[in-house]
Amino acid sequence: MASGGLARRDYLAGASIAIALLALYTANGTIVTTHDATSNTFLAANVVQEGRLWFSPSRDPQLFLWHLPGPGSRGEALHLTSLDPEARRRYALGELVAEPIYAVAPSVRTDPRTGEPLYVSTYGVGAGLAAVPLLAWARIFVPDLRKNPEWLWYGAKFAASLFTAASAAFVFWACRRWLALGPSLVLALAYGLGTCNWSMSSQTLWQHGSNSFFLALGTWILARAPEGLDRVRSGACGFAFAAATACRPTSLVYLVAVAAYLLVAERRALAAYVAGAVPILAAIASYQWYYLGSPLRSAQEETATWGGSFLEGLAGLLVSPSRGLFVFSPFFVFSLFGAVAAWRDRRYAVLRPLTLAVAALLAVHAKWSVWWGGDCYGYRVIADVAPALVLFLVPVASWVMERRALAGLFLAACGWAILLQGLGAWAYDVEWNEPLSYVVVSPAGSVSLTSPQEARALAKATGATKVYTEECSLASRCHGRLWSITESQPVFYFTHFWEARRALVEQTESMIAWWR
Repeated sequence: MASGGLARRDYLAGASIAIALLALYTANGTIVTTHDATSNTFLAANVVQEGRLWFSPSRDPQLFLWHLPGPGSRGEALHLTSLDPEARRRYALGELVAEPIYAVAPSVRTDPRTGEPLYVSTYGVGAGLAAVPLLAWARIFVPDLRKNPEWLWYGAKFAASLFTAASAAFVFWACRRWLALGPSLVLALAYGLGTCNWSMSSQTLWQHGSNSFFLALGTWILARAPEGLDRVRSGACGFAFAAATACRPTSLVYLVAVAAYLLVAERRALAAYVAGAVPILAAIASYQWYYLGSPLRSAQEETATWGGSFLEGLAGLLVSPSRGLFVFSPFFVFSLFGAVAAWRDRRYAVLRPLTLAVAALLAVHAKWSVWWGGDCYGYRVIADVAPALVLFLVPVASWVMERRALAGLFLAACGWAILLQGLGAWAYDVEWNEPLSYVVVSPAGSVSLTSPQEARALAKATGATKVYTEECSLASRCHGRLWSITESQPVFYFTHFWEARRALVEQTESMIAWWR
Protein backbone atom coordinates (compact mmCIF):
# COMPACT_ATOMS: atom_id res chain seq x y z
CA MET A 1 0.00 0.00 0.00
CA ALA A 2 1.15 3.53 -0.78
CA SER A 3 1.19 6.17 1.94
CA GLY A 4 -2.00 7.96 2.92
CA GLY A 5 -4.28 4.96 2.36
CA LEU A 6 -3.84 4.86 -1.42
CA ALA A 7 -2.42 1.87 -3.23
CA ARG A 8 0.21 2.19 -5.90
CA ARG A 9 -2.41 1.41 -8.55
CA ASP A 10 -4.41 4.42 -7.34
CA TYR A 11 -1.50 6.74 -7.93
CA LEU A 12 -0.90 5.16 -11.34
CA ALA A 13 -4.60 5.52 -12.21
CA GLY A 14 -4.62 9.19 -11.18
CA ALA A 15 -1.48 9.91 -13.19
CA SER A 16 -2.97 8.09 -16.19
CA ILE A 17 -6.12 10.19 -15.97
CA ALA A 18 -4.05 13.37 -15.97
CA ILE A 19 -1.92 12.27 -18.93
CA ALA A 20 -4.94 11.21 -20.99
CA LEU A 21 -6.77 14.46 -20.27
CA LEU A 22 -3.68 16.52 -21.10
CA ALA A 23 -3.46 14.80 -24.48
CA LEU A 24 -7.14 15.43 -25.14
CA TYR A 25 -7.09 19.07 -24.00
CA THR A 26 -4.25 19.88 -26.41
CA ALA A 27 -5.44 17.70 -29.31
CA ASN A 28 -7.59 20.41 -30.93
CA GLY A 29 -4.51 22.51 -31.73
CA THR A 30 -6.34 25.80 -31.10
CA ILE A 31 -6.40 28.49 -28.43
CA VAL A 32 -9.32 30.50 -27.10
CA THR A 33 -8.62 34.06 -28.26
CA THR A 34 -9.30 36.34 -25.31
CA HIS A 35 -7.47 39.23 -23.68
CA ASP A 36 -8.36 37.73 -20.28
CA ALA A 37 -5.31 35.50 -20.67
CA THR A 38 -2.99 38.12 -22.16
CA SER A 39 -1.56 39.63 -19.00
CA ASN A 40 -1.14 36.20 -17.37
CA THR A 41 0.77 34.96 -20.41
CA PHE A 42 3.05 37.98 -20.77
CA LEU A 43 3.61 38.17 -17.02
CA ALA A 44 5.00 34.64 -17.11
CA ALA A 45 7.22 35.55 -20.07
CA ASN A 46 8.49 38.70 -18.33
CA VAL A 47 9.36 36.77 -15.17
CA VAL A 48 11.16 34.07 -17.15
CA GLN A 49 13.15 36.52 -19.24
CA GLU A 50 13.66 39.58 -17.03
CA GLY A 51 12.37 38.73 -13.56
CA ARG A 52 9.82 41.56 -13.50
CA LEU A 53 6.17 41.57 -12.45
CA TRP A 54 5.15 44.78 -14.18
CA PHE A 55 4.47 46.17 -17.64
CA SER A 56 5.27 49.49 -19.28
CA PRO A 57 4.38 50.99 -22.66
CA SER A 58 7.98 51.15 -23.87
CA ARG A 59 8.91 47.61 -22.81
CA ASP A 60 5.55 45.89 -23.42
CA PRO A 61 3.98 47.85 -26.29
CA GLN A 62 1.85 44.85 -27.30
CA LEU A 63 -0.29 45.32 -24.15
CA PHE A 64 -1.29 48.84 -25.15
CA LEU A 65 -3.25 50.50 -27.92
CA TRP A 66 -1.42 53.39 -29.52
CA HIS A 67 -3.05 56.51 -30.91
CA LEU A 68 -2.49 60.22 -31.40
CA PRO A 69 -3.39 62.63 -28.58
CA GLY A 70 -7.02 63.66 -28.35
CA PRO A 71 -10.25 61.69 -27.83
CA GLY A 72 -11.15 61.66 -31.52
CA SER A 73 -8.13 59.52 -32.43
CA ARG A 74 -8.99 56.49 -30.28
CA GLY A 75 -11.03 54.90 -33.02
CA GLU A 76 -7.85 54.67 -35.10
CA ALA A 77 -5.72 53.01 -32.42
CA LEU A 78 -2.80 50.83 -33.55
CA HIS A 79 -1.51 47.58 -32.12
CA LEU A 80 2.29 47.58 -31.92
CA THR A 81 4.41 44.61 -30.90
CA SER A 82 7.55 46.76 -30.83
CA LEU A 83 8.50 50.41 -31.00
CA ASP A 84 10.88 51.59 -33.68
CA PRO A 85 13.10 54.64 -32.97
CA GLU A 86 10.57 57.04 -34.53
CA ALA A 87 7.72 55.66 -32.44
CA ARG A 88 9.84 55.91 -29.29
CA ARG A 89 10.71 59.52 -30.09
CA ARG A 90 7.08 60.48 -30.64
CA TYR A 91 6.04 58.65 -27.47
CA ALA A 92 8.68 60.52 -25.44
CA LEU A 93 7.41 63.84 -26.86
CA GLY A 94 3.79 63.02 -26.10
CA GLU A 95 2.89 62.79 -29.79
CA LEU A 96 1.92 59.15 -29.38
CA VAL A 97 -0.30 57.96 -26.54
CA ALA A 98 -0.39 54.46 -25.04
CA GLU A 99 -3.71 53.25 -23.66
CA PRO A 100 -3.66 49.93 -21.76
CA ILE A 101 -5.90 47.06 -22.75
CA TYR A 102 -8.30 45.97 -20.00
CA ALA A 103 -6.04 43.08 -18.97
CA VAL A 104 -3.53 45.49 -17.39
CA ALA A 105 -4.17 48.12 -14.72
CA PRO A 106 -2.20 51.20 -13.61
CA SER A 107 0.01 50.88 -10.55
CA VAL A 108 1.29 53.57 -8.19
CA ARG A 109 4.86 52.98 -9.38
CA THR A 110 6.90 54.56 -12.16
CA ASP A 111 9.94 53.30 -14.00
CA PRO A 112 12.93 55.10 -12.39
CA ARG A 113 14.82 54.95 -15.68
CA THR A 114 12.17 56.46 -17.95
CA GLY A 115 9.66 58.04 -15.58
CA GLU A 116 6.76 56.36 -17.37
CA PRO A 117 3.97 54.78 -15.30
CA LEU A 118 4.08 51.07 -14.59
CA TYR A 119 1.16 48.69 -14.97
CA VAL A 120 0.28 45.34 -13.44
CA SER A 121 -1.91 42.45 -14.46
CA THR A 122 -5.59 43.07 -13.80
CA TYR A 123 -5.85 39.40 -12.85
CA GLY A 124 -3.11 39.28 -10.23
CA VAL A 125 0.10 37.28 -10.38
CA GLY A 126 -0.89 33.76 -9.37
CA ALA A 127 -1.83 32.31 -12.76
CA GLY A 128 1.17 33.89 -14.48
CA LEU A 129 3.66 32.76 -11.84
CA ALA A 130 2.23 29.24 -11.88
CA ALA A 131 3.05 29.02 -15.60
CA VAL A 132 6.66 30.19 -15.18
CA PRO A 133 8.23 26.69 -14.94
CA LEU A 134 6.57 25.60 -18.19
CA LEU A 135 7.55 28.74 -20.08
CA ALA A 136 11.06 28.56 -18.65
CA TRP A 137 11.31 25.16 -20.29
CA ALA A 138 9.96 26.58 -23.56
CA ARG A 139 12.56 29.32 -23.51
CA ILE A 140 15.28 26.73 -23.91
CA PHE A 141 14.24 26.53 -27.56
CA VAL A 142 13.76 30.24 -28.34
CA PRO A 143 15.74 33.25 -27.12
CA ASP A 144 12.75 35.57 -26.67
CA LEU A 145 9.28 34.15 -26.00
CA ARG A 146 7.59 37.48 -26.65
CA LYS A 147 8.94 37.52 -30.19
CA ASN A 148 7.95 33.91 -30.79
CA PRO A 149 4.19 33.89 -30.18
CA GLU A 150 3.76 30.24 -31.18
CA TRP A 151 6.01 29.16 -28.30
CA LEU A 152 4.53 31.74 -25.95
CA TRP A 153 0.83 31.07 -26.50
CA TYR A 154 0.99 27.32 -27.03
CA GLY A 155 3.34 27.07 -24.05
CA ALA A 156 0.84 29.01 -21.95
CA LYS A 157 -1.99 26.79 -23.16
CA PHE A 158 0.04 23.69 -22.32
CA ALA A 159 0.51 25.04 -18.80
CA ALA A 160 -3.23 25.66 -18.41
CA SER A 161 -4.00 22.20 -19.78
CA LEU A 162 -1.46 20.57 -17.48
CA PHE A 163 -2.85 22.25 -14.37
CA THR A 164 -6.41 21.38 -15.32
CA ALA A 165 -5.57 17.76 -16.12
CA ALA A 166 -3.59 17.37 -12.90
CA SER A 167 -6.54 18.70 -10.89
CA ALA A 168 -8.54 15.69 -12.12
CA ALA A 169 -5.95 13.36 -10.58
CA PHE A 170 -6.40 15.05 -7.20
CA VAL A 171 -10.18 14.79 -7.56
CA PHE A 172 -9.78 11.07 -8.27
CA TRP A 173 -7.57 10.54 -5.22
CA ALA A 174 -10.00 12.48 -3.04
CA CYS A 175 -12.89 10.29 -4.25
CA ARG A 176 -10.88 7.19 -3.36
CA ARG A 177 -11.12 8.21 0.30
CA TRP A 178 -14.72 6.94 0.21
CA LEU A 179 -15.41 5.17 -3.09
CA ALA A 180 -14.15 2.12 -4.93
CA LEU A 181 -11.86 2.42 -7.93
CA GLY A 182 -14.61 2.24 -10.59
CA PRO A 183 -16.92 4.99 -9.24
CA SER A 184 -13.89 7.19 -8.53
CA LEU A 185 -12.79 6.87 -12.14
CA VAL A 186 -16.28 7.78 -13.35
CA LEU A 187 -16.40 10.91 -11.22
CA ALA A 188 -12.88 12.00 -12.15
CA LEU A 189 -13.64 11.64 -15.85
CA ALA A 190 -16.96 13.43 -15.44
CA TYR A 191 -14.97 16.25 -13.85
CA GLY A 192 -12.28 16.29 -16.52
CA LEU A 193 -14.51 15.89 -19.57
CA GLY A 194 -17.99 17.00 -18.54
CA THR A 195 -17.20 20.43 -17.12
CA CYS A 196 -15.82 23.70 -18.45
CA ASN A 197 -12.39 22.34 -17.59
CA TRP A 198 -12.28 20.91 -21.11
CA SER A 199 -13.90 23.70 -23.12
CA MET A 200 -12.50 26.71 -21.20
CA SER A 201 -10.03 26.27 -18.32
CA SER A 202 -7.60 24.15 -20.34
CA GLN A 203 -7.71 26.16 -23.55
CA THR A 204 -5.74 29.26 -22.61
CA LEU A 205 -4.02 30.72 -19.55
CA TRP A 206 -7.12 31.92 -17.71
CA GLN A 207 -6.97 32.01 -13.92
CA HIS A 208 -9.09 28.86 -13.75
CA GLY A 209 -6.58 26.12 -14.62
CA SER A 210 -4.07 26.83 -11.86
CA ASN A 211 -6.87 27.81 -9.47
CA SER A 212 -8.65 24.48 -9.95
CA PHE A 213 -5.32 22.68 -9.51
CA PHE A 214 -4.72 24.21 -6.08
CA LEU A 215 -8.37 23.87 -5.04
CA ALA A 216 -8.32 20.18 -5.96
CA LEU A 217 -4.99 19.73 -4.17
CA GLY A 218 -6.33 21.37 -1.00
CA THR A 219 -9.52 19.33 -1.20
CA TRP A 220 -7.57 16.08 -1.56
CA ILE A 221 -5.50 16.88 1.52
CA LEU A 222 -8.63 17.86 3.42
CA ALA A 223 -10.34 14.61 2.43
CA ARG A 224 -7.67 12.78 4.41
CA ALA A 225 -8.79 14.52 7.61
CA PRO A 226 -10.37 11.36 9.07
CA GLU A 227 -6.86 9.91 9.16
CA GLY A 228 -5.76 12.99 11.08
CA LEU A 229 -4.35 16.19 9.68
CA ASP A 230 -0.85 16.35 11.10
CA ARG A 231 1.15 19.56 10.96
CA VAL A 232 2.66 18.87 7.57
CA ARG A 233 -0.68 18.02 5.95
CA SER A 234 -2.42 20.93 7.63
CA GLY A 235 0.24 23.34 6.45
CA ALA A 236 0.10 21.93 2.93
CA CYS A 237 -3.70 22.31 2.93
CA GLY A 238 -3.46 25.96 3.96
CA PHE A 239 -0.75 26.58 1.38
CA ALA A 240 -2.89 25.02 -1.38
CA PHE A 241 -6.00 27.09 -0.67
CA ALA A 242 -3.91 30.26 -0.27
CA ALA A 243 -2.21 29.54 -3.62
CA ALA A 244 -5.68 29.19 -5.17
CA THR A 245 -6.51 32.63 -3.74
CA ALA A 246 -3.39 34.03 -5.38
CA CYS A 247 -4.63 32.66 -8.70
CA ARG A 248 -8.20 33.90 -8.32
CA PRO A 249 -9.19 36.19 -5.41
CA THR A 250 -12.68 34.70 -5.02
CA SER A 251 -11.08 31.45 -3.85
CA LEU A 252 -10.57 33.21 -0.53
CA VAL A 253 -14.00 31.82 0.39
CA TYR A 254 -12.53 28.30 0.30
CA LEU A 255 -9.57 29.31 2.46
CA VAL A 256 -11.81 30.93 5.08
CA ALA A 257 -14.46 28.19 5.05
CA VAL A 258 -11.91 25.45 5.69
CA ALA A 259 -10.27 27.51 8.44
CA ALA A 260 -13.67 27.87 10.13
CA TYR A 261 -14.22 24.13 9.85
CA LEU A 262 -10.86 23.33 11.45
CA LEU A 263 -11.57 25.82 14.23
CA VAL A 264 -14.67 23.83 15.15
CA ALA A 265 -13.79 20.25 14.22
CA GLU A 266 -10.01 19.89 14.43
CA ARG A 267 -8.58 22.85 16.27
CA ARG A 268 -5.16 21.30 16.72
CA ALA A 269 -4.68 21.46 12.95
CA LEU A 270 -5.67 25.12 12.61
CA ALA A 271 -2.35 26.68 13.60
CA ALA A 272 -0.43 24.70 11.01
CA TYR A 273 -3.12 25.42 8.41
CA VAL A 274 -2.78 29.16 9.04
CA ALA A 275 1.01 28.91 9.05
CA GLY A 276 0.90 27.25 5.64
CA ALA A 277 -1.34 29.96 4.23
CA VAL A 278 0.50 32.98 5.68
CA PRO A 279 3.50 33.05 3.30
CA ILE A 280 1.25 33.16 0.24
CA LEU A 281 -1.12 35.72 1.78
CA ALA A 282 1.82 37.86 2.90
CA ALA A 283 3.28 37.75 -0.60
CA ILE A 284 -0.06 38.82 -2.10
CA ALA A 285 -0.42 41.65 0.41
CA SER A 286 3.15 42.83 -0.19
CA TYR A 287 2.69 42.81 -3.94
CA GLN A 288 -0.55 44.78 -3.70
CA TRP A 289 0.92 47.23 -1.21
CA TYR A 290 3.98 47.88 -3.37
CA TYR A 291 2.24 48.19 -6.72
CA LEU A 292 -1.28 49.33 -5.78
CA GLY A 293 -0.64 51.31 -2.61
CA SER A 294 -2.53 49.10 -0.15
CA PRO A 295 -2.27 45.44 0.90
CA LEU A 296 -6.04 45.16 0.50
CA ARG A 297 -6.27 46.60 -3.02
CA SER A 298 -6.86 44.22 -5.92
CA ALA A 299 -6.97 45.37 -9.52
CA GLN A 300 -9.43 42.62 -10.38
CA GLU A 301 -11.79 43.49 -7.53
CA GLU A 302 -11.68 47.19 -8.39
CA THR A 303 -12.55 46.65 -12.04
CA ALA A 304 -15.57 44.48 -11.17
CA THR A 305 -19.01 46.05 -10.74
CA TRP A 306 -21.59 44.59 -8.41
CA GLY A 307 -24.81 46.33 -9.41
CA GLY A 308 -26.47 43.36 -11.08
CA SER A 309 -29.68 41.63 -10.10
CA PHE A 310 -28.85 38.82 -7.70
CA LEU A 311 -31.81 36.68 -8.71
CA GLU A 312 -31.15 37.05 -12.44
CA GLY A 313 -27.45 36.40 -11.92
CA LEU A 314 -28.06 33.27 -9.87
CA ALA A 315 -30.63 31.95 -12.34
CA GLY A 316 -28.27 32.74 -15.19
CA LEU A 317 -25.34 30.94 -13.60
CA LEU A 318 -27.46 27.85 -13.01
CA VAL A 319 -29.98 27.54 -15.86
CA SER A 320 -29.26 30.07 -18.63
CA PRO A 321 -29.33 28.14 -21.96
CA SER A 322 -25.92 29.60 -22.79
CA ARG A 323 -24.29 29.89 -19.36
CA GLY A 324 -26.11 27.58 -16.96
CA LEU A 325 -24.18 25.11 -14.83
CA PHE A 326 -27.07 22.64 -14.94
CA VAL A 327 -27.39 23.04 -18.72
CA PHE A 328 -23.75 22.35 -19.60
CA SER A 329 -23.05 19.89 -16.73
CA PRO A 330 -26.50 18.60 -15.70
CA PHE A 331 -25.07 15.74 -13.62
CA PHE A 332 -24.26 18.40 -11.01
CA VAL A 333 -27.97 18.38 -10.09
CA PHE A 334 -27.11 15.25 -8.09
CA SER A 335 -24.50 17.30 -6.23
CA LEU A 336 -27.30 19.23 -4.52
CA PHE A 337 -28.45 16.02 -2.84
CA GLY A 338 -24.88 15.14 -1.99
CA ALA A 339 -24.30 18.51 -0.33
CA VAL A 340 -27.32 17.92 1.91
CA ALA A 341 -26.14 14.39 2.68
CA ALA A 342 -22.74 15.73 3.75
CA TRP A 343 -24.46 17.66 6.54
CA ARG A 344 -26.45 14.61 7.64
CA ASP A 345 -23.70 11.99 7.60
CA ARG A 346 -20.59 12.56 9.71
CA ARG A 347 -18.53 10.40 7.35
CA TYR A 348 -18.55 13.32 4.92
CA ALA A 349 -18.09 16.12 7.43
CA VAL A 350 -14.95 17.38 5.71
CA LEU A 351 -17.10 18.32 2.71
CA ARG A 352 -19.23 20.71 4.77
CA PRO A 353 -16.93 23.75 4.51
CA LEU A 354 -16.82 23.24 0.74
CA THR A 355 -20.62 23.50 0.56
CA LEU A 356 -20.41 26.89 2.27
CA ALA A 357 -17.61 28.01 -0.04
CA VAL A 358 -19.58 27.04 -3.17
CA ALA A 359 -22.67 28.86 -1.90
CA ALA A 360 -20.61 31.99 -1.19
CA LEU A 361 -18.91 31.82 -4.58
CA LEU A 362 -22.24 31.55 -6.39
CA ALA A 363 -23.60 34.49 -4.40
CA VAL A 364 -20.60 36.68 -5.27
CA HIS A 365 -20.77 35.97 -8.99
CA ALA A 366 -24.56 36.23 -9.08
CA LYS A 367 -24.29 39.82 -7.88
CA TRP A 368 -21.65 40.66 -10.49
CA SER A 369 -23.20 42.87 -13.15
CA VAL A 370 -21.58 40.77 -15.90
CA TRP A 371 -22.51 37.40 -14.42
CA TRP A 372 -22.27 35.77 -17.86
CA GLY A 373 -18.51 36.33 -17.86
CA GLY A 374 -18.03 38.21 -21.11
CA ASP A 375 -16.68 36.25 -24.08
CA CYS A 376 -16.78 32.61 -23.02
CA TYR A 377 -18.50 29.28 -23.48
CA GLY A 378 -20.80 27.94 -20.80
CA TYR A 379 -20.29 28.70 -17.11
CA ARG A 380 -16.60 29.58 -17.38
CA VAL A 381 -16.90 32.28 -14.73
CA ILE A 382 -17.78 29.71 -12.01
CA ALA A 383 -15.68 26.82 -13.33
CA ASP A 384 -13.89 26.90 -9.96
CA VAL A 385 -16.83 25.23 -8.22
CA ALA A 386 -16.29 22.02 -10.20
CA PRO A 387 -13.76 20.29 -7.85
CA ALA A 388 -16.09 20.69 -4.88
CA LEU A 389 -19.27 19.81 -6.79
CA VAL A 390 -17.75 16.52 -7.96
CA LEU A 391 -16.89 15.63 -4.37
CA PHE A 392 -20.50 16.34 -3.40
CA LEU A 393 -21.44 13.41 -5.64
CA VAL A 394 -19.58 11.04 -3.34
CA PRO A 395 -22.22 10.82 -0.56
CA VAL A 396 -24.93 9.88 -3.07
CA ALA A 397 -22.87 7.72 -5.42
CA SER A 398 -24.08 4.42 -3.97
CA TRP A 399 -27.68 5.64 -3.78
CA VAL A 400 -27.56 6.58 -7.47
CA MET A 401 -25.70 3.58 -8.81
CA GLU A 402 -27.86 1.04 -6.97
CA ARG A 403 -30.97 2.33 -8.76
CA ARG A 404 -31.00 1.54 -12.43
CA ALA A 405 -33.17 4.48 -13.46
CA LEU A 406 -31.09 7.01 -11.50
CA ALA A 407 -27.84 5.48 -12.73
CA GLY A 408 -29.04 5.69 -16.31
CA LEU A 409 -30.12 9.30 -15.81
CA PHE A 410 -26.78 10.21 -14.24
CA LEU A 411 -24.75 8.57 -17.00
CA ALA A 412 -26.94 10.19 -19.66
CA ALA A 413 -26.35 13.58 -18.02
CA CYS A 414 -22.61 12.89 -18.05
CA GLY A 415 -22.76 11.95 -21.72
CA TRP A 416 -24.62 15.15 -22.58
CA ALA A 417 -22.10 17.20 -20.62
CA ILE A 418 -19.13 15.56 -22.34
CA LEU A 419 -20.74 16.16 -25.73
CA LEU A 420 -21.27 19.86 -25.00
CA GLN A 421 -17.80 20.38 -23.57
CA GLY A 422 -16.18 18.67 -26.53
CA LEU A 423 -18.28 20.85 -28.82
CA GLY A 424 -16.97 23.95 -27.10
CA ALA A 425 -13.36 22.76 -27.05
CA TRP A 426 -13.35 22.11 -30.80
CA ALA A 427 -15.66 24.84 -32.11
CA TYR A 428 -16.05 27.78 -29.70
CA ASP A 429 -14.95 30.77 -31.78
CA VAL A 430 -16.16 33.71 -29.58
CA GLU A 431 -18.50 34.82 -32.38
CA TRP A 432 -21.63 33.84 -30.46
CA ASN A 433 -20.74 36.40 -27.80
CA GLU A 434 -20.36 39.17 -30.38
CA PRO A 435 -23.74 39.05 -32.13
CA LEU A 436 -24.80 41.37 -34.92
CA SER A 437 -28.11 43.16 -34.74
CA TYR A 438 -30.01 43.47 -38.02
CA VAL A 439 -31.85 46.79 -38.07
CA VAL A 440 -34.81 46.96 -40.43
CA VAL A 441 -35.93 50.51 -41.24
CA SER A 442 -39.42 50.89 -42.73
CA PRO A 443 -42.04 53.68 -42.93
CA ALA A 444 -43.48 52.33 -39.67
CA GLY A 445 -40.17 52.71 -37.82
CA SER A 446 -37.07 50.64 -37.12
CA VAL A 447 -36.89 47.16 -35.62
CA SER A 448 -33.75 45.41 -34.35
CA LEU A 449 -33.47 41.62 -34.76
CA THR A 450 -30.64 39.14 -34.15
CA SER A 451 -31.76 36.64 -36.79
CA PRO A 452 -30.84 37.49 -40.42
CA GLN A 453 -33.70 35.28 -41.65
CA GLU A 454 -36.25 37.16 -39.57
CA ALA A 455 -34.74 40.47 -40.69
CA ARG A 456 -35.08 39.53 -44.36
CA ALA A 457 -38.67 38.37 -43.86
CA LEU A 458 -39.60 41.56 -42.01
CA ALA A 459 -37.92 43.73 -44.64
CA LYS A 460 -39.89 42.03 -47.39
CA ALA A 461 -43.18 42.27 -45.48
CA THR A 462 -42.85 45.94 -44.52
CA GLY A 463 -41.22 47.30 -47.65
CA ALA A 464 -38.14 48.37 -45.72
CA THR A 465 -36.23 51.38 -46.96
CA LYS A 466 -32.98 50.31 -45.31
CA VAL A 467 -31.42 47.26 -43.61
CA TYR A 468 -28.07 47.44 -41.85
CA THR A 469 -26.11 45.62 -39.16
CA GLU A 470 -24.52 46.83 -35.95
CA GLU A 471 -22.85 45.20 -32.97
CA CYS A 472 -25.27 44.05 -30.32
CA SER A 473 -23.93 43.82 -26.77
CA LEU A 474 -25.00 41.05 -24.40
CA ALA A 475 -25.09 43.72 -21.71
CA SER A 476 -27.78 45.77 -23.47
CA ARG A 477 -30.04 45.11 -26.46
CA CYS A 478 -28.95 41.51 -27.00
CA HIS A 479 -29.13 40.56 -23.33
CA GLY A 480 -32.13 38.35 -24.08
CA ARG A 481 -29.86 36.13 -26.19
CA LEU A 482 -28.54 34.69 -22.92
CA TRP A 483 -32.00 33.31 -22.23
CA SER A 484 -32.94 32.15 -25.72
CA ILE A 485 -33.07 28.41 -26.33
CA THR A 486 -33.20 28.62 -30.13
CA GLU A 487 -30.22 31.00 -30.23
CA SER A 488 -28.30 29.33 -27.39
CA GLN A 489 -24.67 28.27 -27.60
CA PRO A 490 -25.47 24.52 -27.74
CA VAL A 491 -27.92 25.00 -30.60
CA PHE A 492 -25.63 27.42 -32.44
CA TYR A 493 -22.52 25.25 -32.26
CA PHE A 494 -24.39 22.05 -33.05
CA THR A 495 -25.84 23.61 -36.21
CA HIS A 496 -22.71 25.58 -37.18
CA PHE A 497 -20.00 23.19 -36.01
CA TRP A 498 -17.78 23.06 -39.11
CA GLU A 499 -18.19 26.75 -39.82
CA ALA A 500 -17.26 27.58 -36.23
CA ARG A 501 -14.38 25.10 -36.26
CA ARG A 502 -12.87 26.75 -39.31
CA ALA A 503 -13.33 30.16 -37.69
CA LEU A 504 -11.60 28.96 -34.50
CA VAL A 505 -8.62 27.68 -36.47
CA GLU A 506 -8.41 30.95 -38.39
CA GLN A 507 -8.71 32.98 -35.19
CA THR A 508 -5.86 31.04 -33.60
CA GLU A 509 -3.67 31.61 -36.65
CA SER A 510 -4.64 35.29 -36.77
CA MET A 511 -3.91 35.74 -33.08
CA ILE A 512 -0.43 34.27 -33.46
CA ALA A 513 0.19 36.55 -36.43
CA TRP A 514 -1.23 39.54 -34.54
CA TRP A 515 1.22 39.11 -31.67
CA ARG A 516 4.20 38.52 -33.95
